[in-house]
This record gives sequence, structure tokens and C-alpha cells, in this order.
Amino acid sequence: MMNNMAESLKDIDVSLRVIKSLFETGEAKRMYDIAKLFPSKISNSLGINYGRYIDKLSKPEKFTIDELIRFSHLTGTDIRKIFEVILKEATTNISTKQKPHKAVKKVAIKKSSPKSKSK
Repeated sequence: MMNNMAESLKDIDVSLRVIKSLFETGEAKRMYDIAKLFPSKISNSLGINYGRYIDKLSKPEKFTIDELIRFSHLTGTDIRKIFEVILKEATTNISTKQKPHKAVKKVAIKKSSPKSKSK
């Protein structure tokens, strides 16, 4: 198992290890905290353009699971650490955007008077 871990660390670009460190130490409180760290390299590796990557960092609930798995592998970061940050941030983003429900108007239903039966 240790050999697999060592081999996978070799595959990780050395420059991206700083991102892993930010998640592991809890310094990455929001996904946007990593926006200035190799954005072109990461967006290219994820297969999304730079602008979409930056947008997703500010609204991490827009990342697909596939993109997050690839990000995890690319940076060597435990995906649970990434999800933890995203879940906290997305919950805040969504709850502040959510509009309160409007009161539902009650519609009075007119009861029709019984029809007189003709004989």
C-alpha cells in the first residue's frame, strides 16, 4: 500500500502539492482560496476553460462529480476534504440565494347551487 501511495505522489505535479496542503491543513476555507494557484494548468487538466473554472471556484456547487474526482487525483487531495469545503460553502451560497416562499393565495371556490331537477 505504501508503494501505491508513493507512486501516486510521483504522478502529482510538484507545484500542485501546495493545493493538497491547503486542504489538509484546513487553510482552504473556500474553493476560491485556490483561484490563483495554477488556474490554467488545473482548468486544462479538468477539461474546462479558464473562465468556467474560476466561475466554479466561486460557486463550487456547479462542479460536476467527475471534475471533482479529477481535481482530487490531480492534486493528490483526499476528495472528502474537498467535499467538506464545498459542502460548507455551497450550503451558505444556496441558503443566501434562496428567496422566501411567497404566501399562497387561497382561491375561494364557489359552490354552485344545486340544479333544480325538472320533471
